[in-house]
Amino acid sequence: MKIAVIGGGAGGIAAAIYAKRNNMKNSVTVFERGDRILKKLLATGNGRCNLSNESISPENYFSHTPDSLEQILSAFPENEERQFFASLGILLCSESGRIYPYSRRANAVSDALRFECERLGIKICTNSFIDRVLVKDKLFIIKGEQFDSVIISCGGMSAPSFGTDGNSFKLLKALGHTVTPTCYALSPVKVRENVKSLKGIRVHCSVTLYDKNNMVKQEEGELQLTDYGLSGIVIMQLSRLAAKGSTITVDLMPDFSQEELSEFLTERRKKLSHLKAEDFLTGFLHKALGQYILGRCGISASLPASKLEENEIFRLAKELKKLSFTVDCVLGKEQSQATSGGALLSEFNTKTLESKKHSGLYCIGEALDCVGDCGGYNLHWAWTTAYIAGKAVSKCLK
Repeated sequence: MKIAVIGGGAGGIAAAIYAKRNNMKNSVTVFERGDRILKKLLATGNGRCNLSNESISPENYFSHTPDSLEQILSAFPENEERQFFASLGILLCSESGRIYPYSRRANAVSDALRFECERLGIKICTNSFIDRVLVKDKLFIIKGEQFDSVIISCGGMSAPSFGTDGNSFKLLKALGHTVTPTCYALSPVKVRENVKSLKGIRVHCSVTLYDKNNMVKQEEGELQLTDYGLSGIVIMQLSRLAAKGSTITVDLMPDFSQEELSEFLTERRKKLSHLKAEDFLTGFLHKALGQYILGRCGISASLPASKLEENEIFRLAKELKKLSFTVDCVLGKEQSQATSGGALLSEFNTKTLESKKHSGLYCIGEALDCVGDCGGYNLHWAWTTAYIAGKAVSKCLK
């Protein structure tokens, strides 16, 4: 059987390996538009390659047809995932539930996958952009060559420098599949407020997204402040749901109620009466962030702490508990890590990921309508769908 895999990312290469391992008689060809395979994988986890997570459940994912997720995710249990990496010679470790290669280096994973492709005799065609797949007499024609089966695995539309510019969606639409509305996910957010003075500050906090005063979602963790706005895992988890004009509030003191915080600041004013206001919050808050909050409250940095009025203490406590920002836009393309939306899952057999419209056509990874949280969930989705489709295509009889 001749199998074509369109897209040489993590999912595509894993699917090619499974397809070949399950039937060594198969001829497997990977078409990659870039000059090398696994380019995006090298940037995963800031180069450390966050492969997966110890806690995988449908709640970690979003899809327009969520009922399909449990069956798909359960088909690739943790022991199967670990056996796959072990078979490649990759030793794993975990940090706070996140699974990494023991070397904490993405190139260790890309090299291992590449070596396995070479061992199995999988043909890799780089600089091969596929803009259409023809179907004729139950065969698929790609660049004039006939294939029995095709796996579409060329990703979503985030990070186009890695070759993921939405081409998978064009291919799938041309083949009659429905593509749900797409947007950038796991992205930083640009805000309307001037936050240039806060660039580089990181703080543990609780962050809440509001749409017209209605709470949409809340996250707790590390917030990264930039010269244009907000970043970090807590923001990326919210970004899919954010829109221009949305409000994001930051609780810088989640362990205190506002009343407790007011009492704390009142007592602090007595103990540190010799300080100026600019240093009053130093000790539990980054100095530049403290000064920014003073400015938001209209309090002069040169004011002696002893002169802080009760209403100023109240305003400080309120701002510390609910520092608000207005979303100007969600940064996409190169800044986003994933795409929300994609090929409708209900149009594929969840046991095999084979198209219900074309026998022998499979779809995996980010091309499907599923996006995961930060923390290795999206790469886990790539491995999972590659496992399902790779095994199924190797057994496909046409």
